[in-house]
Amino acid sequence: MQTTAEEASDLYTNMIIEVRDHKNDKAREYADKLINEYSRTTYADFAALMLARLDVEDAKPDEAIKHLQQVLNDAHQDALKHLARLRLVRILLDQNKTDEAWSILKVDDEGAFTASYAELKGDIYARQGKFDDARTAYQLVLGKPGTETSDASFLQMKIDDLGRQNTE
Repeated sequence: MQTTAEEASDLYTNMIIEVRDHKNDKAREYADKLINEYSRTTYADFAALMLARLDVEDAKPDEAIKHLQQVLNDAHQDALKHLARLRLVRILLDQNKTDEAWSILKVDDEGAFTASYAELKGDIYARQGKFDDARTAYQLVLGKPGTETSDASFLQMKIDDLGRQNTE
């Protein structure tokens, strides 16, 4: 008989294959089974993150928010909580819910995700019309180790765009 971890691993693998093959309904079935029957495994957290992604693709942001909130509440790994929080803030920002996004973005320890948090703070500031604060946040990201060349180029585009918005 397989162990719980092996069973969860098999389900997770099947879910990924279905997503890759664009069989999202079947992928959702695997994800739901992982969440409901293997909730104590990290695979359940990964499944909830996948369901959130599929919900965003299906233009169901409220469903995505529920799945991300589930990871925030239940995940045992801080890295997964950070991923869920960052994705949740992006959805809220897309919905122009900047105050709610700020409240979720505030954490004591950003871990290895400091640059991602700073970039999202810049995005929120920009959405609020606080262009100087946005520029400062983006420039903070540029100064972080690990900012890849393409990331730096994208951030520079955001900074340049702030200059144009400032003059409009």
